[in-house]
Formats: sequence, structure tokens, C-alpha cells
Amino acid sequence: MVKSHGRVADIPSGLTSEEALPSQDCRCGIVSNNHRTDLLQADSAAPDGANLFVVDPWSHAQRQRAEAVEIIGCDVPVAGETLRLNLAATAGDVTLADIVPAARQLCDAITARTVERAVAEKYNIPCGRGCSACCRRYLVPVTACEAFALTGRILAAAPARSRRMQRRLLLAARRIMEHRPPKLSFDESGGCNEADLTATSRWYEQIDVSCPFLEGDCCSIYSARPVACRQHFIHGSAAGCMGHSDDAERLPMPVQMADVLGLVAAQLESAEVEAVPLPLMAAWCDVNAERGLRTWPAVLAAEILARTVRQTALEGTREMSGVR
Repeated sequence: MVKSHGRVADIPSGLTSEEALPSQDCRCGIVSNNHRTDLLQADSAAPDGANLFVVDPWSHAQRQRAEAVEIIGCDVPVAGETLRLNLAATAGDVTLADIVPAARQLCDAITARTVERAVAEKYNIPCGRGCSACCRRYLVPVTACEAFALTGRILAAAPARSRRMQRRLLLAARRIMEHRPPKLSFDESGGCNEADLTATSRWYEQIDVSCPFLEGDCCSIYSARPVACRQHFIHGSAAGCMGHSDDAERLPMPVQMADVLGLVAAQLESAEVEAVPLPLMAAWCDVNAERGLRTWPAVLAAEILARTVRQTALEGTREMSGVR
């Protein structure tokens, strides 16, 4: 299981109903002062009227628009330098799902810089297109924010594609429910016991359930993949990724964006941090549909997101031992 913080949500059976979905308008984004190409991806571009959005410093129209919003600084220490990022928010409201595009962009910027530094320091990163070892070995946790965003994306897809993805989720969920995972225990900070994580990973390998979004050794939702997947890089041997040797370790990240999103949702909802197993997210969304419709001021969400990223980055930088 990919490491995550917070309790594992209770998952009943069922699939999400289309009526219960939050809006799929992208309402999040970031301003980059130094790495435009890493951050401004078409998949996360905000439409007109979005309340949290990407401000492209190279776009005159967006520079004008940015004058009417609040800019929240989000400087992140990464690989010995400061990655200068900013969140832009209007006076409107956002749902939990609306926070996800900005979180993805922050995640991609931080991850890209960390991987670049690791490669420069001669770390061997075997991860690449066509490698699906981790997709077959790890049970990926998603946050409440991502569960709503991803489930909405599935239901908004073309009918045939949507049905295909829902069927794969259902089959994977059924397999998991037939072979209940080991119970996880958490410490006071919400961290999961390492021994429990190891036991869960072994259990998941034994029940032989690949990621339901895996198609021909490629991710079918790559641009919208969970942040846990976006940050899962290995250094060492590709054989180690497949379990044939011990010569593979996870590349440390200064910020675990899954933890950040979990903390942001918990603060907004005044609730516990929770993680939802990816194959079970549709059923979870169905039961928690009202939470997906709830809104908060975009400025508040941006402030909490920026503050949580900064705090997590400072803690992560102190703890990291692999990439400096």
C-alpha cells in the first residue's frame, strides 16, 4: 500500500449516482514564477468563471484577470532551493473536488524538481512509460477531494468509456471486499504503522488486483492520476520494483501531497483525515454525496492549501535523507 496518513474510510457497497456528483469545472490553479512548463498543463487549465485558477504569467489576459483576485504565496523548499509558487483565488466558492487541479500542479512542480535533483546526483530512476510494476503491487489511497474529482471524471467520460471504467472499479472493489485487508493502526499524528503497511502490501499482492485504470501497461487516466501515483518514484533497480530483488527504494519527497490534501479536507470539514482505497472510491462517494456538494470560500481553501504545503515541506525537508 502506498504510504498515507489518516484513517481508512468505511466503505459500503454501491456505485456513485450521477446526480450526487460535484461540479467538474476546474477551479484551482497556481502561479509559477520560475517553472512554467512544469506547471501549466492543459488538463488543469481553468475555464472562465473559475474561483481558483492558474495564472499564466505569460498571458496578458490572465495577468489582467489576476489583478481582480487574491494571490496567496506558497514558497516551497525543494532540493536545496525555494520553489516559488502562488495560488490565485476569487471571492467565489469551491468544493473539495475543485481543490484537486491546483494540488496536482503543486504536486507535479515539487515532484519534477525533486526528480531532477535526484537524476543530477546520479540516482537511477527506472520509472518510465510502459512500466506498471507499482500499478500491480500497491493499493493506492485517495483523499476525499480526489475521490470526488476522479469519480466525477469517470461519470463525465463518454458513455462507453465511463461504463468500462465503472465496471473495472466494481470488479476490483468486489475482489477487495471478498478478501478483507488487514486492519491498520494509526499513531496520534495520523501516521500508519510501517508493519501494517507492509502487511497490507503483501495482502494486496496476494489477491492479485491491478489498478482498475491500468490498460495495456499504461494509465488510462494519466493526466488525472492520484497524487500518490504522481509522487511514486523509485531509485535503484527495475527488478526491485517487480519484487525480484531488494535493490529498489522509494524516492523521498519533501511534500507528500496526499497528506496535504487529506489535511486540507479535514480542516475544511472539521473532521478526521481519511484515506479511501482507490477501487472503492465510487461506493464511498455514493454514500458521502452531500460532502461532495458542500462549498467553502475559495480564498479560505487556497490559504489552507498553501499553509499546509509550506508546513509539510518544512517538516519533510528536515526528515529527508535521500535527496538533498
